[in-house]
Amino acid sequence: MYQDKPKATVIKTFTHGATELRLTEKGAVVVYQNTDRGVQFRFACKPGDVVLHAELGSTAFQQVIDSPEWASVSENKEKNKAVNYAVKALSNALNREQQIMQAAVDKIKAAGGDPEIMLAKLRTTKAS
Repeated sequence: MYQDKPKATVIKTFTHGATELRLTEKGAVVVYQNTDRGVQFRFACKPGDVVLHAELGSTAFQQVIDSPEWASVSENKEKNKAVNYAVKALSNALNREQQIMQAAVDKIKAAGGDPEIMLAKLRTTKAS
């Protein structure tokens, strides 16, 4: 069954002649053209393409890059990258700890011991 993609949240619309550039919260720009038949979709750009268009001399895209909304979107993307990196590092550390604990349980079972008793001893040793 076909599902519609979630719509991007537009945070600012820039008008350049008959062209509308709509900046989304994720830094993409969607370009629409005003025609006699109404507003029509033309194309969408990822954030890197927006910068490229501006560097190639597009005044419409330069207007987007120079806006405070663009600066805000860029800042939020950098913050999200840092948070995602920290979450991934924490997740990796927790996975490694889980692997170590599982290896200890497997060794205790292989030696004929009761892992619950041994783990309880480890917990009381760490607590004191």
